[in-house]
Parts: sequence; structure tokens; C-alpha cells
Amino acid sequence: MKERVAEIKDYMKNRFAGGQTKHAAKDSQHISALLNEILKTTDEMSVLVARSGIEDMSKVLTGLVEKAGAFGGRQSYASIVNTGQPKPSSSPVGEKTFIINKTKQETSTRELLHEVNTGIRKVRAEGGQVKINKVIEGKTSVIVKLPQTEDIDTLINSFKNMDNINGIAKVYPAKMLDPVVAFKGVSSSIKSEELAKSICSMTTQLRGMEDKFKYMFDMKSGSSTRGVVFRVAPSVYRILVGLGRVFTINQVINVSKKVLVRQCQRCYSFGHNTKQCESLGFQPKCHTCGQKEAGHKCTKVISCANCSQHPKYKHEDLSHPPNCDRCPIYDLQFKRTEQKTNYFGLDDQNYESTADVTMAETTNKRSLSPPEGEKGESNKR
Repeated sequence: MKERVAEIKDYMKNRFAGGQTKHAAKDSQHISALLNEILKTTDEMSVLVARSGIEDMSKVLTGLVEKAGAFGGRQSYASIVNTGQPKPSSSPVGEKTFIINKTKQETSTRELLHEVNTGIRKVRAEGGQVKINKVIEGKTSVIVKLPQTEDIDTLINSFKNMDNINGIAKVYPAKMLDPVVAFKGVSSSIKSEELAKSICSMTTQLRGMEDKFKYMFDMKSGSSTRGVVFRVAPSVYRILVGLGRVFTINQVINVSKKVLVRQCQRCYSFGHNTKQCESLGFQPKCHTCGQKEAGHKCTKVISCANCSQHPKYKHEDLSHPPNCDRCPIYDLQFKRTEQKTNYFGLDDQNYESTADVTMAETTNKRSLSPPEGEKGESNKR
């Protein structure tokens, strides 16, 4: 961490040396001061994360953000509130979701949606003030999304006690996914299946937690080392991200967060994998030009296979692959996967721990903090 901060300082010093910006020297000083503050905070954050002290960690982060505002000549959130100025807009980090799935075939989802909205009005009439982000009509169910801060259990219980809902549907919280992490630069001398045991034996905070790791796959590599991907319990995720790097029996390796999007690499649709594609009746598409591959001649002009068929995006910029960060449809699926991931909950919550993303799908992945020299592209083909 210290070495990385030093590198950034040197870069900023060289960047502003010629006075290319209006406030070059001042900006450089602000950034340097902020980096020092981040460095001082790192150790404290690591300890708090390891102890699952989310509330305490939040206080540390809030203080750091306010200091960042002071360094940059910008006001903190608290100072804006105190001065009565407009609050900066922000989007929720995540959402809580529950599902109302119809149990009678003769009931249409439109009828179910009507009953759900009736139920929401009843909750409001009884004094319930829970906030709701959106209500979505699906193929066989109605999906209700709430801000992360809201009490979802109370609202679910209210719906379960409604006769008009109970007679036609089942109400339950959406299952959450375990977080995914990638260990980078793993030596070939360590077997992937033994990596978790090695890490836990060398890391005090992870002693005895080997059963909370689930091996998924090895990342493609052209070197003597490789990346290894695991799905882990939320408590393990918080410890690993707080540490940033861990030791095995014979080396130190970096660890980063991964988000895996379920996307077929044959037709580039979402929701199924490559092995299932043909049996579901989908036709393969060219990764470059986006056309159906049967007998086609690739134009060599990049055109997204998904955006070119989407009513909202077909007239927008199509010059990107269907499985990269620049694709708005892929990016939406990425964000949805993040929202369905249990990063900060308890290990015993109702979540899916199965590694249901196959090797065929895992070319779709991106790290939120890619190591130096690695692009943030979601696919490396």
C-alpha cells in the first residue's frame, strides 16, 4: 500500500510539474495530503473489517470523505446540510428485493400486480412508511425493490398476512449470492483446491474458515502464475478485501473483488450458459459484427449483437463487443448482479452459495480494482 501511494505521488508530481492546469501546484498538494490520510486509515479499516465492525468502519469512511472534501476545497455532506445548500444527488449502493410469485396458473401477472398495489395502499393506510424503489411485473411474479436502508421483513410479513395475496401467490425474499473474489499471481506449485486451506493457515483472521471458500475456476493465463476464483462467505469477503493481499505457504498474492455476469458466449444473451444455448433454440452470433453466424461473412466492423437489436440502443453507438463494460445492456446486468450479492450481510442469511457460473460463462468478468497494467475490460478473449 505504501509503495503504491508513493508511486501515485510521484506520478502526480510529474503530471503537474509543467503547470498544465490552472491550479496545478495546489491540486498536487491536495492529492498528496489525501493520499497520506488514506494511508493512515488503511490499517484501522482492515482491523474493523476483519471484526465485521461495519458501523465503526462507516464512521471511519465518513471522516475520510469529509477530509477529502476539505483537501479538495469542497464542502462535506454535513457542511452542505448545515448551510442549507442543495444536497448532492446519489444512487443507492444496493437494493433489497422480495418476490410475490403466483401459485395459480389462471391468475395473470397483471391481476397479481393489481393485488400487490392494493396491498401497498393498505400498508400505507395503516401507517406504514416503508419506502419502495419500484414494483416490477415479471412473467410469473411481481418483484418489489426497496432501498437498502428499509425494513424488508416487516413489509414481507404484511403481505403474507393479506388474504387477497395468500390465495393466489407466495411471498418470499429474493435469494442472495455469495461474493466472488480472485486471487492473482498464484504459483503453479499450489493446487487450486488447496489454495483456500493454505491462505487460511497463514492468515490469523481466517483460521478455521476453509469451509467458507468454494473453488470456482482458474483464469486463463499465459505466464507461470495464474488467477484463481472463489465464491466466499460474506465474512470472508470483508476480511479479504480489507487485507488486499494474503500469504500462502510460499508466496504473497493479491486479492480483488469479482463480479461474474451470467452471459452465454455463443449467442451473447443473458440468463443461460453456452452449454445450454443450442438446446434452448438460440442461434450463435458473431462476436465482432453481431450477425447470426450461420453462413455469414463478417464485415470486421464492430457492432454489438445485443444493442443492435434493442429498441432503446439500436440507434446509439454500437461500436463495442456485447460483453464489455461499454455495452449499456451488459453494464445493467453487471449492476443487477452486484445488487443480488450479499456483501455485508450475515453468513447464515438466505443466499445461494452454489457456483452456478460455468467456465463457459466466465469470460464475462471484471474487477472493480484491476491491478496495475490490467485493463478493466470485462472480457479478455
